[in-house]
Amino acid sequence: MESEHLQTLINIKQIFELSQSRGCWKLDEAKNVVTLYERLCIIIQHYEKSKELNTIQEENEIVETVDKVIDDISSSKTKNITVEEMENTD
Repeated sequence: MESEHLQTLINIKQIFELSQSRGCWKLDEAKNVVTLYERLCIIIQHYEKSKELNTIQEENEIVETVDKVIDDISSSKTKNITVEEMENTD
């Protein structure tokens, strides 16, 4: 859902940029439009940073899970080797 909101805001930003490039705004409207545009850019940056942080956090969780699985496998192999060595000593 968050990515849908972000895409909507990006689309609105593009409409502002296109409108400005076509000279859509009167001089007395420009100040308000610029203020709105700047606020919109700040919100988009916030969403993008939040999304980036979530991605990094998800990647870290995956790495931690893989590390745990590797540790579990390593621990399991060590236990098996120890048991086999004890059986061979009889």
